[in-house]
Amino acid sequence: GLQLVSGDQRITADGVIGSPTESLQVRAENVDVAQLDRLMLGDERLSGRLTAYASIRGTTAAPLVEGKFSLAPGAFRMFAFDSLAGTVNYAERGVTMDIRLDQTPTAWFTATGFAPLTLFRPTPPQMVGVGAPPAPGEAVDIQIASSAIDLGVIQGFTSYVTDVTGVLQANVKVSGSGYDPRFGGAIDIRGGAFAIPALGTDYTGLDTRIDLQSDRFTISEFKILDNRGFPMTIGGNLGLHERAVGDVNISITSENFEVIDNELADLKLDTNVQITGELQQP
Repeated sequence: GLQLVSGDQRITADGVIGSPTESLQVRAENVDVAQLDRLMLGDERLSGRLTAYASIRGTTAAPLVEGKFSLAPGAFRMFAFDSLAGTVNYAERGVTMDIRLDQTPTAWFTATGFAPLTLFRPTPPQMVGVGAPPAPGEAVDIQIASSAIDLGVIQGFTSYVTDVTGVLQANVKVSGSGYDPRFGGAIDIRGGAFAIPALGTDYTGLDTRIDLQSDRFTISEFKILDNRGFPMTIGGNLGLHERAVGDVNISITSENFEVIDNELADLKLDTNVQITGELQQP
Protein backbone atom coordinates (compact mmCIF):
# COMPACT_ATOMS: atom_id res chain seq x y z
CA GLY A 1 0.00 0.00 0.00
CA LEU A 2 1.05 3.60 -0.66
CA GLN A 3 -0.46 6.75 0.82
CA LEU A 4 0.33 10.43 0.21
CA VAL A 5 -1.38 12.98 2.45
CA SER A 6 -1.21 16.79 2.44
CA GLY A 7 -3.83 18.53 4.56
CA ASP A 8 -7.22 17.42 3.20
CA GLN A 9 -5.61 15.95 0.05
CA ARG A 10 -5.02 12.22 -0.17
CA ILE A 11 -3.70 9.78 -2.79
CA THR A 12 -3.68 6.05 -2.01
CA ALA A 13 -2.68 2.95 -3.97
CA ASP A 14 -3.26 -0.58 -2.73
CA GLY A 15 -2.94 -3.95 -4.43
CA VAL A 16 -0.90 -5.66 -7.13
CA ILE A 17 -0.16 -4.55 -10.68
CA GLY A 18 0.41 -7.06 -13.47
CA SER A 19 -1.34 -9.95 -11.70
CA PRO A 20 -3.94 -11.96 -13.68
CA THR A 21 -5.94 -12.55 -10.48
CA GLU A 22 -5.42 -9.48 -8.28
CA SER A 23 -5.98 -5.76 -8.94
CA LEU A 24 -4.49 -2.40 -8.02
CA GLN A 25 -6.85 0.18 -6.50
CA VAL A 26 -5.85 3.84 -6.83
CA ARG A 27 -7.78 6.69 -5.19
CA ALA A 28 -7.36 10.47 -5.24
CA GLU A 29 -9.39 12.62 -2.86
CA ASN A 30 -9.67 16.41 -3.05
CA VAL A 31 -6.32 16.72 -4.87
CA ASP A 32 -5.24 20.19 -6.02
CA VAL A 33 -4.34 19.52 -9.68
CA ALA A 34 -2.58 22.88 -10.02
CA GLN A 35 -0.18 21.73 -7.32
CA LEU A 36 0.41 18.47 -9.18
CA ASP A 37 1.03 20.42 -12.38
CA ARG A 38 3.75 22.43 -10.66
CA LEU A 39 5.35 19.28 -9.22
CA MET A 40 5.51 17.76 -12.72
CA LEU A 41 7.00 21.00 -14.15
CA GLY A 42 3.89 21.73 -16.17
CA ASP A 43 2.78 25.17 -17.34
CA GLU A 44 0.00 25.46 -14.74
CA ARG A 45 -2.86 25.56 -17.24
CA LEU A 46 -5.17 23.23 -15.28
CA SER A 47 -6.60 23.93 -11.83
CA GLY A 48 -9.31 22.57 -9.57
CA ARG A 49 -9.97 19.81 -7.06
CA LEU A 50 -9.83 16.21 -8.28
CA THR A 51 -11.53 13.16 -6.85
CA ALA A 52 -10.88 9.96 -8.80
CA TYR A 53 -10.85 6.17 -8.54
CA ALA A 54 -9.22 3.55 -10.77
CA SER A 55 -9.10 -0.23 -10.67
CA ILE A 56 -6.29 -1.82 -12.70
CA ARG A 57 -6.18 -5.56 -13.33
CA GLY A 58 -4.83 -7.97 -15.91
CA THR A 59 -1.28 -8.36 -17.10
CA THR A 60 1.03 -5.46 -17.95
CA ALA A 61 0.80 -6.50 -21.61
CA ALA A 62 -3.02 -6.43 -21.57
CA PRO A 63 -4.22 -4.27 -18.68
CA LEU A 64 -7.89 -3.63 -17.92
CA VAL A 65 -8.65 -0.26 -16.35
CA GLU A 66 -11.93 0.98 -14.90
CA GLY A 67 -11.91 4.58 -13.71
CA LYS A 68 -14.14 7.44 -12.72
CA PHE A 69 -13.24 11.03 -11.90
CA SER A 70 -14.61 14.42 -10.95
CA LEU A 71 -12.86 17.78 -11.20
CA ALA A 72 -15.10 20.32 -9.49
CA PRO A 73 -14.80 23.20 -9.74
CA GLY A 74 -12.04 23.55 -12.29
CA ALA A 75 -10.39 25.73 -14.89
CA PHE A 76 -8.19 25.44 -17.97
CA ARG A 77 -6.25 28.69 -18.29
CA MET A 78 -8.97 31.36 -18.42
CA PHE A 79 -11.85 28.90 -18.98
CA ALA A 80 -13.60 28.11 -15.68
CA PHE A 81 -16.20 25.36 -15.29
CA ASP A 82 -18.40 23.95 -12.54
CA SER A 83 -17.38 20.33 -13.05
CA LEU A 84 -15.75 17.82 -15.38
CA ALA A 85 -16.70 14.26 -14.51
CA GLY A 86 -17.25 10.82 -15.94
CA THR A 87 -16.09 7.26 -16.36
CA VAL A 88 -13.33 5.94 -18.61
CA ASN A 89 -12.76 2.21 -19.06
CA TYR A 90 -9.80 0.82 -21.01
CA ALA A 91 -9.61 -2.68 -22.42
CA GLU A 92 -7.59 -4.45 -25.09
CA ARG A 93 -9.44 -3.01 -28.10
CA GLY A 94 -10.16 0.54 -26.94
CA VAL A 95 -11.69 3.03 -24.55
CA THR A 96 -15.30 3.29 -23.41
CA MET A 97 -16.15 6.75 -22.10
CA ASP A 98 -18.99 8.72 -20.58
CA ILE A 99 -17.78 12.27 -19.89
CA ARG A 100 -19.70 15.43 -19.04
CA LEU A 101 -18.45 18.99 -18.75
CA ASP A 102 -20.73 21.45 -16.95
CA GLN A 103 -19.54 24.97 -17.63
CA THR A 104 -22.55 26.34 -15.73
CA PRO A 105 -25.83 24.72 -14.64
CA THR A 106 -27.26 25.49 -18.10
CA ALA A 107 -24.17 25.07 -20.32
CA TRP A 108 -22.85 21.52 -20.79
CA PHE A 109 -20.90 19.21 -23.11
CA THR A 110 -20.98 15.39 -23.25
CA ALA A 111 -18.90 12.73 -25.00
CA THR A 112 -20.02 9.11 -24.76
CA GLY A 113 -19.30 5.85 -26.54
CA PHE A 114 -16.38 3.74 -27.70
CA ALA A 115 -13.06 4.77 -29.27
CA PRO A 116 -10.85 1.93 -30.60
CA LEU A 117 -7.12 2.16 -30.08
CA THR A 118 -6.69 2.41 -33.85
CA LEU A 119 -8.19 5.91 -33.65
CA PHE A 120 -5.09 7.07 -31.73
CA ARG A 121 -2.49 5.27 -33.86
CA PRO A 122 -0.89 6.23 -37.20
CA THR A 123 -2.49 4.49 -40.18
CA PRO A 124 -0.26 1.58 -41.30
CA PRO A 125 1.01 1.95 -44.90
CA GLN A 126 -0.89 -1.18 -45.98
CA MET A 127 -4.18 0.38 -44.78
CA VAL A 128 -3.85 3.70 -46.63
CA GLY A 129 -6.58 4.02 -49.26
CA VAL A 130 -8.06 0.62 -48.45
CA GLY A 131 -11.28 1.89 -46.89
CA ALA A 132 -11.88 -1.48 -45.22
CA PRO A 133 -14.71 -1.79 -42.68
CA PRO A 134 -13.66 -1.95 -39.03
CA ALA A 135 -12.77 -5.31 -37.53
CA PRO A 136 -15.35 -6.83 -35.13
CA GLY A 137 -15.31 -4.91 -31.85
CA GLU A 138 -13.23 -2.03 -33.33
CA ALA A 139 -15.90 0.26 -34.79
CA VAL A 140 -15.91 3.89 -33.66
CA ASP A 141 -19.13 4.77 -31.85
CA ILE A 142 -18.91 8.21 -30.23
CA GLN A 143 -21.71 10.71 -29.60
CA ILE A 144 -20.86 14.35 -28.85
CA ALA A 145 -23.55 16.79 -27.78
CA SER A 146 -23.74 20.15 -26.07
CA SER A 147 -26.02 22.92 -24.99
CA ALA A 148 -25.07 26.45 -26.06
CA ILE A 149 -21.42 26.63 -24.93
CA ASP A 150 -19.57 29.93 -24.45
CA LEU A 151 -17.06 30.36 -27.29
CA GLY A 152 -14.71 31.88 -24.71
CA VAL A 153 -13.44 28.33 -24.14
CA ILE A 154 -11.11 29.01 -27.10
CA GLN A 155 -9.11 31.40 -24.91
CA GLY A 156 -8.17 28.43 -22.75
CA PHE A 157 -6.17 26.97 -25.64
CA THR A 158 -4.58 30.01 -27.26
CA SER A 159 -3.62 33.56 -26.33
CA TYR A 160 -3.70 34.66 -29.99
CA VAL A 161 -7.36 35.73 -29.71
CA THR A 162 -9.04 37.65 -26.88
CA ASP A 163 -12.47 39.10 -26.01
CA VAL A 164 -14.15 36.04 -27.50
CA THR A 165 -17.95 36.01 -27.22
CA GLY A 166 -20.75 34.00 -28.79
CA VAL A 167 -22.03 30.44 -28.41
CA LEU A 168 -21.39 27.06 -30.00
CA GLN A 169 -23.76 24.09 -30.02
CA ALA A 170 -22.81 20.64 -31.28
CA ASN A 171 -24.61 17.40 -32.08
CA VAL A 172 -22.10 15.03 -33.67
CA LYS A 173 -21.82 11.27 -34.15
CA VAL A 174 -18.53 9.59 -35.09
CA SER A 175 -18.62 6.11 -36.65
CA GLY A 176 -16.54 4.08 -39.09
CA SER A 177 -13.12 2.67 -38.30
CA GLY A 178 -10.23 4.14 -36.34
CA TYR A 179 -8.26 4.61 -39.55
CA ASP A 180 -11.24 6.07 -41.44
CA PRO A 181 -13.70 7.71 -39.02
CA ARG A 182 -16.98 9.05 -40.42
CA PHE A 183 -18.86 12.05 -39.06
CA GLY A 184 -22.49 13.07 -38.96
CA GLY A 185 -24.45 15.89 -37.39
CA ALA A 186 -23.83 19.62 -37.17
CA ILE A 187 -22.08 22.41 -35.25
CA ASP A 188 -23.80 25.78 -34.93
CA ILE A 189 -21.99 29.04 -34.06
CA ARG A 190 -23.98 32.15 -33.17
CA GLY A 191 -23.03 35.69 -32.21
CA GLY A 192 -19.30 35.12 -32.53
CA ALA A 193 -16.92 38.01 -31.92
CA PHE A 194 -13.19 38.16 -31.16
CA ALA A 195 -10.08 40.34 -31.19
CA ILE A 196 -6.54 39.62 -32.43
CA PRO A 197 -4.27 41.90 -30.34
CA ALA A 198 -1.11 41.15 -32.33
CA LEU A 199 -2.77 42.49 -35.48
CA GLY A 200 -4.71 45.28 -33.77
CA THR A 201 -8.01 44.04 -35.20
CA ASP A 202 -11.36 42.83 -33.88
CA TYR A 203 -14.34 41.23 -35.58
CA THR A 204 -18.05 40.52 -35.04
CA GLY A 205 -20.92 38.77 -36.79
CA LEU A 206 -19.59 35.19 -36.82
CA ASP A 207 -22.76 33.14 -37.44
CA THR A 208 -22.51 29.84 -39.29
CA ARG A 209 -23.39 26.16 -39.35
CA ILE A 210 -20.98 23.33 -40.12
CA ASP A 211 -22.78 20.23 -41.45
CA LEU A 212 -20.82 17.01 -41.07
CA GLN A 213 -21.43 14.27 -43.61
CA SER A 214 -19.62 10.97 -43.88
CA ASP A 215 -17.13 12.28 -46.43
CA ARG A 216 -17.15 16.08 -46.07
CA PHE A 217 -17.69 19.17 -43.95
CA THR A 218 -20.00 21.82 -45.42
CA ILE A 219 -19.60 25.34 -44.07
CA SER A 220 -22.70 27.48 -44.52
CA GLU A 221 -21.80 30.87 -45.94
CA PHE A 222 -21.04 33.30 -43.13
CA LYS A 223 -20.02 36.94 -42.94
CA ILE A 224 -17.70 38.51 -40.37
CA LEU A 225 -17.34 42.27 -39.99
CA ASP A 226 -14.29 44.30 -39.05
CA ASN A 227 -14.61 47.08 -36.45
CA ARG A 228 -15.72 49.51 -39.18
CA GLY A 229 -18.49 47.21 -40.42
CA PHE A 230 -16.76 46.03 -43.63
CA PRO A 231 -17.39 42.33 -44.46
CA MET A 232 -15.56 39.15 -45.34
CA THR A 233 -17.76 36.28 -46.57
CA ILE A 234 -16.62 32.65 -46.45
CA GLY A 235 -18.37 29.38 -47.38
CA GLY A 236 -17.91 26.02 -49.07
CA ASN A 237 -16.95 22.48 -48.20
CA LEU A 238 -13.99 20.27 -47.35
CA GLY A 239 -13.73 16.60 -48.27
CA LEU A 240 -12.60 14.25 -45.51
CA HIS A 241 -11.18 10.77 -45.93
CA GLU A 242 -9.00 8.63 -43.66
CA ARG A 243 -8.45 11.45 -41.11
CA ALA A 244 -7.16 13.80 -43.81
CA VAL A 245 -8.76 16.74 -45.62
CA GLY A 246 -8.95 16.07 -49.34
CA ASP A 247 -10.90 18.00 -51.96
CA VAL A 248 -11.71 21.60 -51.18
CA ASN A 249 -14.21 24.11 -52.56
CA ILE A 250 -14.11 27.34 -50.57
CA SER A 251 -14.98 30.89 -51.62
CA ILE A 252 -13.66 34.00 -49.85
CA THR A 253 -14.83 37.49 -50.73
CA SER A 254 -14.18 40.76 -48.90
CA GLU A 255 -14.68 44.49 -49.29
CA ASN A 256 -12.16 46.89 -47.72
CA PHE A 257 -11.80 44.31 -44.93
CA GLU A 258 -9.19 45.22 -42.31
CA VAL A 259 -6.71 42.44 -41.49
CA ILE A 260 -3.89 44.46 -39.88
CA ASP A 261 -4.04 47.74 -37.99
CA ASN A 262 -1.02 48.09 -35.72
CA GLU A 263 2.22 50.07 -35.45
CA LEU A 264 3.78 48.12 -38.33
CA ALA A 265 1.06 48.24 -40.97
CA ASP A 266 -2.48 49.16 -41.96
CA LEU A 267 -3.79 46.57 -44.43
CA LYS A 268 -7.28 46.24 -45.90
CA LEU A 269 -8.35 43.70 -48.52
CA ASP A 270 -10.74 43.49 -51.43
CA THR A 271 -10.85 39.81 -52.44
CA ASN A 272 -12.77 37.43 -54.65
CA VAL A 273 -11.08 34.07 -54.25
CA GLN A 274 -12.21 30.54 -55.09
CA ILE A 275 -10.11 27.63 -53.78
CA THR A 276 -10.72 24.23 -55.40
CA GLY A 277 -8.78 21.06 -56.07
CA GLU A 278 -7.05 19.19 -53.26
CA LEU A 279 -6.00 20.91 -50.04
CA GLN A 280 -2.39 19.77 -50.60
CA GLN A 281 -2.61 20.70 -54.30
CA PRO A 282 -4.99 23.70 -54.46
